[in-house]
Amino acid sequence: THTSGFGDYFMIPGVIPNLRELTTVDKIINTFKDEPLLFEPGTGREYSNAGFAVLGAVIESVSGLSYFNYIEQNILQPVGLHNTYFDYKKIRNDKTIPEGYMFSSTGKKIRIEYEESPSPSGSAFSTAEDLLKFQLSFLYDNKMLSDEMKLLYTSRFQKNSGRKWMDVLKDSSYISANAGGAPGRNSVIYSQPVT
Repeated sequence: THTSGFGDYFMIPGVIPNLRELTTVDKIINTFKDEPLLFEPGTGREYSNAGFAVLGAVIESVSGLSYFNYIEQNILQPVGLHNTYFDYKKIRNDKTIPEGYMFSSTGKKIRIEYEESPSPSGSAFSTAEDLLKFQLSFLYDNKMLSDEMKLLYTSRFQKNSGRKWMDVLKDSSYISANAGGAPGRNSVIYSQPVT
């Protein structure tokens, strides 16, 4: 819910030039562990890549696996996401991968190199087909989350009194959306469930 008080470790001076070195959750946490909180936890809301890194550390501690192995075993494999990767080196020479780019203020197209290592806060690489599989799995099966956890997630972690997941899927006003991006690349998927 981005209410932890942690900030965005990408904003800490010296982090951006060394993104490729941040290959483990511990290394990421070391970049911000001594930074002051932006606010007392629970008293504000601020998007937090550091919060995602802490969540990754919790997953590692509870599961006994690296964050990446946990995601591989508990999401990618069960859902059948065979074209989703945490290691850009594996796909760097694949000519079917679109290049990242931005436009300058004069309209010139500028190629953007992928600088960061994947982490709990992002930088996985995927295909449109795998994003669709992810979305369909989230909505219609329990390979990633139980219906109860889906209700918690879609209500921003507020307890839902008596509502069932099928009620959400039948609600014509419900739109499921997931997004992510960084300079030069972006992905978003919206869907309106139909039962």
